[in-house]
Amino acid sequence: MVRVTTQKPSLRTLTILAFQPAFRPALPCVYGSLDYQNLRDIFVRVDGILSESKLDAEFLALAILDQKIELEKMSAKELERFARFTALALRSNIARSLSGLGHREFCARLADSPLLQWFLQVGEIDQVKVFAKSTSDRFGRWINAESMRAINQRLIALLGSEGGDASQTVAFGLKEPVELEEVFLDSTCLKANIHFPVDWVLLKDAARALMKATLCIRKAGLKERMPQGPEAFLSEMNKLCMAMSAGWRTKDGKKLRKRILRKMKKLEKRIAGHALAHRDALLARRGETELSEGQSDAIIKRIDGVLEQLPAAIKQAHERIIGGRQVANEEKILSLHDPSINVIVRGKAGAEVEFGNKLWLGESRQGLVLDYALYEAMTCKPSEAKLTVGEL
Repeated sequence: MVRVTTQKPSLRTLTILAFQPAFRPALPCVYGSLDYQNLRDIFVRVDGILSESKLDAEFLALAILDQKIELEKMSAKELERFARFTALALRSNIARSLSGLGHREFCARLADSPLLQWFLQVGEIDQVKVFAKSTSDRFGRWINAESMRAINQRLIALLGSEGGDASQTVAFGLKEPVELEEVFLDSTCLKANIHFPVDWVLLKDAARALMKATLCIRKAGLKERMPQGPEAFLSEMNKLCMAMSAGWRTKDGKKLRKRILRKMKKLEKRIAGHALAHRDALLARRGETELSEGQSDAIIKRIDGVLEQLPAAIKQAHERIIGGRQVANEEKILSLHDPSINVIVRGKAGAEVEFGNKLWLGESRQGLVLDYALYEAMTCKPSEAKLTVGEL
């Protein structure tokens, strides 16, 4: 039984949420793999920490506040479902971080791993019900950054003790408390999960996103006039990309790349026109399809997001390939799906230029991360000297 008591500041009333987790089968006995045993010990230990620290209850309380859940307007079944999904979100985020897998790979591993099913509490006696990568991605944004920091600070408080007094009761069975008097700071780049941001490949990404969304609309039953199917447009764009890649090794490669880019620009505009027509059809005639309101809104949002950035992406490729002019880092589009990515130039061996965001970490002497700061804005990248004196 998982229970959380949260107090609504406006009404000053107590609301209790509870749900009964499914009965978890025992983990199978696996011999002969030390790596698996170590990984299993980690998950078992983290499972015990969640139970001892009551962090799952605090995570649920923060999720209620972040998502502005009006508890008095929800039925008992809806409250139980939200509490169950929140507990699953916490364990899913922890397991995915420990495994180091992406959303798609993690969901595939979850469906085939008794250990992950046991930790996420989705493996039952008669069935195993897992979730898809879209749900895993939604779990990653279940609470905001400030709430996540509050969870981290709560955990640090349980691990440490004032003045480093080892005689005090130490949480989670540690031999001695974590030393909090000394903090060692360092910076790194939190790399984005994207391919190398080549300008003409960005146009291919735009075409792929638009045609994939168009294909979803056509499969739902709404079809606008097209000279060929979405797959044929993607095949045509792939051929141009392969020709562009091969053009670097030819004698007149510069002229060839310019000609190919002009063809890509024309094709991109045709693709955008067909995607816009299907988008408008879905917006006006959604009732003729079996798509839910949320599904149709997601498709429309995907098309609008790409179409909004497409003129700038085309101009960026034109400036660099045809015009031969540089584009300032602040004006570059590195990803159509993540606008917060920046160019990080640190000049390190093997990583002269990185793509992501600047991350500052504060660690204890034992190597535990005590504090962190992620800087996503290009104009907000304080120097190491400023952060060291207390601006972290």
